[in-house]
Amino acid sequence: MTTNQRWALIDQDRLDGYVNFAYRALKNNRDGRLLESRLDAAESLPWLLDVVFTLAGRLPPYNSYLPWELHEHPLAVAEWSAEAFLPELERMLAGDPDGIRRTFPVVNRDVRAWDAAYDTTVCGDVIDSWGDELALFSAK
Repeated sequence: MTTNQRWALIDQDRLDGYVNFAYRALKNNRDGRLLESRLDAAESLPWLLDVVFTLAGRLPPYNSYLPWELHEHPLAVAEWSAEAFLPELERMLAGDPDGIRRTFPVVNRDVRAWDAAYDTTVCGDVIDSWGDELALFSAK
C-alpha cells in the first residue's frame, strides 16, 4: 500500500468524510430538509473527488480543470469517466439522492478493491464501521 494513499484515505479521513457528508445529505433528504440535503451533498463532493483521485494514485485537479482532466487523462474506472462522472456530480450537487446512492456502491467497490490490492482492510473497515446506517444508501 502506498503511504500517501493510506494517509489521504484513512489518516486524513477523506473516505470517512465522504461517507459522512453523503450520509447526512441522504438523511436530510429523507427528513424533508431539502436545502440541508443539497448543502451536505455539495460538501461531500470535494471528499469524493479526493477519494476517487487518491485511489487512482493522483491528486484531484482544481475544479476549473476537472472536466478537462477527466477528458484528457481519464481514470481507469468506467463510472469515473468524464461522460459518466460529470453528469453524476451535477446531480449530486443538486442534492439528487439517487445520484448519491448510485455513487456510493462504486466507491465501496473501489476502496475494497484497493484494500485487496494492498492486502489490507482499512478502507472496508471504515465503511463497515457505519453499520446499520449504511442502509440509507440503498433505501428509497
